[in-house]
Amino acid sequence: MVRRGFITRFRLTPLVLAFPGLLCLGGHPAQAADPIGPYVGLFGGVVIPQSETWKGDIDDNGRGDRFDASLNAGPLAGVVSGYDYGAWRFEIEGAYRRGGADRAKKVQADGFDRGTRDLGGHVNVWSVLANGYYDFDAGTSVTPFVGIGLGVASVSAKGLDVQGLGLSVDGSDAGFAYQGLAGVKMALSADLSVNASYRYFGTAGLRIDGVKTTYHAQALTAGLTYTLLSDILPDFNPPPLNPPPKPSDASFARSYVVFFDWDSAALSDEARAIIADAAKAAISLGTARIELTGHADRSGSASYNLALSNRRAAAVKQELMGLGMAAHDIVAVGRGETAPLVPTPDGVREPQNRRVEIAL
Repeated sequence: MVRRGFITRFRLTPLVLAFPGLLCLGGHPAQAADPIGPYVGLFGGVVIPQSETWKGDIDDNGRGDRFDASLNAGPLAGVVSGYDYGAWRFEIEGAYRRGGADRAKKVQADGFDRGTRDLGGHVNVWSVLANGYYDFDAGTSVTPFVGIGLGVASVSAKGLDVQGLGLSVDGSDAGFAYQGLAGVKMALSADLSVNASYRYFGTAGLRIDGVKTTYHAQALTAGLTYTLLSDILPDFNPPPLNPPPKPSDASFARSYVVFFDWDSAALSDEARAIIADAAKAAISLGTARIELTGHADRSGSASYNLALSNRRAAAVKQELMGLGMAAHDIVAVGRGETAPLVPTPDGVREPQNRRVEIAL
């Protein structure tokens, strides 16, 4: 039975982390672009608690008894489902954590020092969080990231017992949960990525078996994500199943090119004027199809540049639609850094390669 006023708090010592050498391959161009699109994944790792302080009037003596307790390291497992936009990722995560009880130290009960006691039982934590990440373009095969998560967690204490003191905690409660994440990821193929991360997880506002409590834990994890439909376009407007045959270069009525600032998909006044000319020509010529091809220079990672080129093509498409062009007559694709107008080494900011080609 739990006495009134019993409060628990988990305190964890900061960790010094080192990730596996598999993900520490900096300094070399990526062999595979980071997949972009909807994804699913799984991860696992270890929760590493250090110490916790339990205090309260555990014997109803009014003296405010306390003891320091330790928990054993336990497993962490979870699944995720989300969408990768290139620099940003958003996902829903479901996870399970478990920690076994170890020892109760510096036990002060009934006003007397009771020394060290055995502590039995364990703590289970189920959580569902919405995570947001930002991926840093390092120009290498490894992409560092940071993230935060907010959601809910259910924390249950099973058979927690300080031997010889008659203290037992059994119960569960759900409340607000949060976490901070930092780590690295690396693409293994066009669809598969591996990652490693450090997580700090916490809850607030719980009451277990009549006891106010919070739960905090650090963890090291590794995981895999698989991207679904990685070649899907941001505008979700794929070409028709039976498109008309592409005319030869000589038969194109008109072609136009608009350029962009570095790391931007915003249209300049000059670009808008060129797009307006293209729209007028398409109307006057009765053009049945407009093809937009977005490009980027090589100053970022291949995955980021692919997403950027898609955004540029989408911006031109939106402008054309605002000028009266029908969405189903416009096909927008991104080629990233794969088709430069001016070939350059990796990492070079070449203005001529930051463009969208308009073909009528």
